[in-house]
Amino acid sequence: MCFSDFVAPQTPKPVRLLAHSSPTAERSLVSRTDETRKRWLLDAGIVVAVAAVLKLLLHLYTGRNYGYFVDELYYLACAQHLAWGYVDQPPLIGLIAKISRVLFGDSLQAIRLFPALAGAGKVLLTGLIARELGGRRFAQGLAALSILVAPGFLAIDNWLSMNAFEPLFWLGSAFVLIRIIKTASGMCEPSLPGASDRSRAREWDRKSCQRIE
Repeated sequence: MCFSDFVAPQTPKPVRLLAHSSPTAERSLVSRTDETRKRWLLDAGIVVAVAAVLKLLLHLYTGRNYGYFVDELYYLACAQHLAWGYVDQPPLIGLIAKISRVLFGDSLQAIRLFPALAGAGKVLLTGLIARELGGRRFAQGLAALSILVAPGFLAIDNWLSMNAFEPLFWLGSAFVLIRIIKTASGMCEPSLPGASDRSRAREWDRKSCQRIE
């Protein structure tokens, strides 16, 4: 019998993980984060797209159940006499009416197709704006749903008029402006005489943007 028989066996100490992760682990974590973000964006895009399709189908179905609105007859008449402007309206609505008549005819479904598409476009742009502002799936879906069920848009997107296209252009302008603000961090970088240090120029740009805000 030896002395080691009377000594209690010692349990091995747990090995502590290193505080600093390896580059491979960091790349894996970044990859999983990117995949999760892409999956969320894809799911949110599907929700917004479904809302836009519902908007389009809704107007295509309901637009056939009502007769010609009085302004629609006026715009169809303007389509026969295209001009760069009219007394009470800009020229685009006449051009849209002309394209509708040439491609699809004068039926209710034909002349109300482009307003329905404009309504669907408003839903898509609203979802995209919500995404650019940091909204995730719920925020994008809620924003798209708000446009889908808005009574004002349900009315103006159901017949041929310039009112169906004006909000679309404003939403498109807002989306482009947000994209410019987010992506053009160095567009208004100043050209200071003798300012060879790039960090000074960026600091000046940051302070100027803060004052503007």
